[in-house]
Amino acid sequence: MSEKLKLCPFCGGEATVCCSDWDSENYSPLPNTRYEVECNECLAGSDKYKTRELAIEAWNRRAERTGRWIGVADRLPEPGTNILVANAKTGSQYVSHRDLIWFNPERKAYVPTSYFKEFEFTHWMPLPEPPEVVLP
Repeated sequence: MSEKLKLCPFCGGEATVCCSDWDSENYSPLPNTRYEVECNECLAGSDKYKTRELAIEAWNRRAERTGRWIGVADRLPEPGTNILVANAKTGSQYVSHRDLIWFNPERKAYVPTSYFKEFEFTHWMPLPEPPEVVLP
């Protein structure tokens, strides 16, 4: 398994493996610690896992794409649509909502991100429908 972390799927930033409990005297993780990966730029993070390797594997896994990108210049999504936005210049992506799109005076499209940052995007696609819930 590779120890190398992929770039953040949302902003393209570098990421770091973190652990929840650290013994500062012995410089080692405490028993029952959990590991997660966090982006150094936008602070997006993974779930917590029992091992460092599982956290890295989960972070590096990417969903398959099912749709096609639509240029902002071609059309905008319908109101109320959950979307995946991307910047064709950087390759960065971010999940957002149609109702959060705003434009600057040069007509560049933006969506807000966590921690009061903004993400310029050039393309978008609707997110797929969630899986059907099957009750036992």
